[in-house]
Amino acid sequence: MDDRLLNLPWQIQLALGTGYFAYLIACFGMRDHHKPADVTFGTMAFGLCAAAVLALPGFHGWPRVIAAGLAPILAALLWRLWLDDALRRLARAINLSWSDDTPSAWYRVTQTNRRHYVTQITVFLDDGSVLCCRDARQFAKAPYGPCVLGANGDIAFYVTHAERPDSGCFIERTGVRNPWYGDDMTYVPASRIREMRIRMLDGPTGSAPAAAEPPAAEAEAL
Repeated sequence: MDDRLLNLPWQIQLALGTGYFAYLIACFGMRDHHKPADVTFGTMAFGLCAAAVLALPGFHGWPRVIAAGLAPILAALLWRLWLDDALRRLARAINLSWSDDTPSAWYRVTQTNRRHYVTQITVFLDDGSVLCCRDARQFAKAPYGPCVLGANGDIAFYVTHAERPDSGCFIERTGVRNPWYGDDMTYVPASRIREMRIRMLDGPTGSAPAAAEPPAAEAEAL
């Protein structure tokens, strides 16, 4: 670390420190494609919130310092929870842009998703076999449940049904849930995946009734 940073006034150190922490919150899980310039200007943008509080007249002492430290964090939470999605919807509504700055569609669907809940997963492998979790909602509270969608296209999920190549039917896997040993999660590397289908619901996992088996039309679609 450059010693000159430590010699800066404490107000600037506070703005930079809390600004960087706020940047981490606002971009949590979405920073792997960011460049150094993104980190720098993101830190400065949120740090301006702290600087603005410190510049308020008639505001002194520890309350001023605490408020300045919390301001960037609150701004980051507002951005992550509401403003980011609102800006994307506004850009589409006014035909400013129908795209966004995420690296890929897979990245947008998986890494930035926080509103749509996974209900069903079907993975087609390169050898012709198929792995399926027919009701992912039952694993919502399982470890890493209901699934882990990797940024590189891999997946870890709870396989309840599987079809071997040319078998023509799904076989239910027994023992996926075990009260003593826990739930059995399966990892599938991206190199083995030919196609992946994921059903989602807009809202909490309980917004639609869970069924022991999917409807016949869904079963045939699998």
